[in-house]
Amino acid sequence: MPGCPRRCADWRWRDRVATIVGRFPDVRLAVTAYARVDDLCFVSWNGTATAAGTPITWDGIDRMRLRNGLVVDSLVAFDTTGLRPAA
Repeated sequence: MPGCPRRCADWRWRDRVATIVGRFPDVRLAVTAYARVDDLCFVSWNGTATAAGTPITWDGIDRMRLRNGLVVDSLVAFDTTGLRPAA
């Protein structure tokens, strides 16, 4: 994605992703749109996975503040409706 970071200095992000992959080994996120304004990068996405044999899907958006090419602040919001069958 042009203008968006390729690396992250925060190990907490890596641990969060590992938790999601542990619960949903076939998880896939597909970028649906992105934009950059000054030091902010926005990425909307669609997630898919399987939970107990049932396909699930959900949509979300990440907002990242960049400094020197690294994410220094991140906010992720997503619709949990699609995740309810996995609960």
